[in-house]
Amino acid sequence: MNIVIFLGSAGSGKGTQSQYLKKEWGYRHISTGDLLREEMARGSSLGETIRLKVDQGDLVSDDIIIQMIDQTIQSLVATNAKGVIFDGFPRTMDQAVSLQSLLEPMGRSLTKVFYFDLALEESLRRLSGRRIDPRDGQIYHEAFNPPPPEVRPHLTQRSDDFPEKISHRYDIFLKETMPLLDYYGKALVPLDCSSPIDQITSTILSELGVSSANA
Repeated sequence: MNIVIFLGSAGSGKGTQSQYLKKEWGYRHISTGDLLREEMARGSSLGETIRLKVDQGDLVSDDIIIQMIDQTIQSLVATNAKGVIFDGFPRTMDQAVSLQSLLEPMGRSLTKVFYFDLALEESLRRLSGRRIDPRDGQIYHEAFNPPPPEVRPHLTQRSDDFPEKISHRYDIFLKETMPLLDYYGKALVPLDCSSPIDQITSTILSELGVSSANA
């Protein structure tokens, strides 16, 4: 089973590529963002603690993230999935070390670590224009995928998609996550996020030893 990490700032395209591997290749997608939103939706005390951090544009503490990842990874022990993608995790050196300690008892090791390289200006452009229809979860973008007029009155904007919070998260990413590029060394594959989506997909598939022609 391939075990893959997607590293990158918000808006870099990790989710798009994760969904492709999930749909076409049967990979399991473990997104810390999704796990956190699910916990917030439950309305638990943990969820309220997470919501406060998210609304401030801060990262959730390592202890909380590791707790959620540990619970999730245990469910993968018996799975026959072709691969697993950790999207948005690890974010810090401590998380990277903790992930390794979770994988070792399973006799597993990382296959590849993909770094989605995106400039702050592009992150701002992609995220600040994002809008969500809460009725069906459909995502639109003011520039790239404008919503139809009848949908627009229903749209919402995520609290962490405002420019000041995007910039804050990007600064945290540079400080906390960029050191992981050296940590993962030869396992790291840089991806230029200004490239076309299909080109990025092809690079990922090639590194994983599969061909897009067989998808």
